[in-house]
Amino acid sequence: TATTRQAYDLLADGFGPGVNGPLTIAAQLDGADDRLALDSLPEALRTTEGVASVGPVTYNSSGDTAFLTVVPDSAPQSQQTSELVDRIRADVLPPVQDKTSLETYVGGVTASYDDFAEIIVGKLPLFVGVVIGLGCLLLLLAFRSIGIPVKAAVMNVAAVASSFGVVVAVFQWGWGSELLGLGSAGPIEPFLPVIMVSVLFGLSMDYQVFLVGRMYEEWLETGDNRRSVRVGLAETSRVINSAAVI
Repeated sequence: TATTRQAYDLLADGFGPGVNGPLTIAAQLDGADDRLALDSLPEALRTTEGVASVGPVTYNSSGDTAFLTVVPDSAPQSQQTSELVDRIRADVLPPVQDKTSLETYVGGVTASYDDFAEIIVGKLPLFVGVVIGLGCLLLLLAFRSIGIPVKAAVMNVAAVASSFGVVVAVFQWGWGSELLGLGSAGPIEPFLPVIMVSVLFGLSMDYQVFLVGRMYEEWLETGDNRRSVRVGLAETSRVINSAAVI
């Protein structure tokens, strides 16, 4: 019901889904040969699969910079639009630039999103490794135990993986999204895994410290392992479970 959504749907229905996320090709050129090459680009783009329309080349006053707009025939978040970006970069632009000093760059919502996602996904394994390593080191120093950090890391990875599964099922695959009032399914923002890993690992480490810390206190007082486990679970499990549910 939001006016922005209504405008989005109105444009998509009236002019095609791609009008909401046009691609912009920016060019830097030097000389007449570069200009001739760039002037041939619109025709090459019009015959490219996935292109709905191509705007004219617009030059700046000095003639060394130009741009043109490409409207895909699919929505900005569609996989077909991402494939079109790759197709333009790999198949359309190189022949136009061949034997010239022309430099071209593909921009727009989809291109920016894909480039950002590629960077985030490439760094995600390193980020997860650092988070797990620092968490294990903290628990190792706090409790002087190897088993506790290893167990915590395994359980945390399992919890985060299951959370990712739920997010993908609901938001990307659309399972139950209509019942929750979320609309149609769509791609997940690339920064979401980073935020989820940070928050979930932080919370789970806190819970682990609360639980094992209380057990350790009881063990220092009694020296009884079984009693320490029972007391620790009894006094912290309700608080931890309630916080986890929230």
